[in-house]
Amino acid sequence: MHRNRLQNMNNSRVYLFLIAVVLGVLAVWLSAERLILIGIMDDSLTSDVELTRKVAQGEVIAARIILAVMAMAMLGAALFWPQIARSAIYQRNKEIHVPIPPSYEVYLRRVLTPAAGILSGAIVVMLLYIQFGDTLFTPEQLGQINREDGLLETASAAMLLVAAVLSALIAYRIGRRHPRFWAHLGLGFLFFLMCGEEISWGQRIIGLETPEALQGINVQNEINLHNNFGYVADHLFIFCFLVWAALVPLAYHSVPPLRQVILRLGIPVPSAGLAIAMVIVGIMLDPVVYRLVTPLESLRLAEARETLAALAFLLLTWEVKQHFHAFGAAPRPSRTAT
Repeated sequence: MHRNRLQNMNNSRVYLFLIAVVLGVLAVWLSAERLILIGIMDDSLTSDVELTRKVAQGEVIAARIILAVMAMAMLGAALFWPQIARSAIYQRNKEIHVPIPPSYEVYLRRVLTPAAGILSGAIVVMLLYIQFGDTLFTPEQLGQINREDGLLETASAAMLLVAAVLSALIAYRIGRRHPRFWAHLGLGFLFFLMCGEEISWGQRIIGLETPEALQGINVQNEINLHNNFGYVADHLFIFCFLVWAALVPLAYHSVPPLRQVILRLGIPVPSAGLAIAMVIVGIMLDPVVYRLVTPLESLRLAEARETLAALAFLLLTWEVKQHFHAFGAAPRPSRTAT
């Protein structure tokens, strides 16, 4: 038993140290010039609009600072992990048992899942559409698919709305006593907010004019928040999406202390297969995709990525609901017997 605890402690230190190294390397490497060189955020960093350009430069500086702080925090945790692991706060957190269905724990390690298959298939279809869309469809049809409030954008909004409803249903089903309740209730609100933002809160449907106060700061001249002050919201979305797709599952399965934090916060973890497909969606940037397919002139790649991301959120929520639908209301987290 003592040997196993020592091994787990050493493994945690190694993982924390590796995370610190990766974060530190990224903090040193990251710069506006390098991002422009590889084609990431190049439109924002070289924009003719001064506000968009300055905001993008500020994003890079903020990202370097955040990465450096996180690297130092992880390094400190690795160096002082034995003391942290023996602390009263850590031990109390470790002893708290968060109830989850046994089937869910097994499912999360699977690669070949229905959700992974659906999202992977959608990625292939989207790439084929980008490559052959101008051959298969007329310009009028492409306009109906790709325009604002067109088929892609409407599909994104609809999937986000369904994900919001499913998240609210999960929260209702498991009850307020379950630690995942507030997370799913919050995600339901977030998905609803994203749905409204996707269609600019019905601006074009209702025929509303963009208020003068927004015209000077909204890069697409729309009634929404995520296009204000450049594309900072889009960049933050891609970052958070990749963290959710890659780092959350990795931490859940490999770093016991972080696993406990994820359980306590109630963050939904994608199954292994869905996580892999989500990472592919997250890295569908111009320099990556246009090495594989020819650009479709009438389609902004960001719209295609947002549609696939909306599908990913829907599938992630569906995975949780499949395993929690019969779980019912659960008691408050309890301390494990010692």
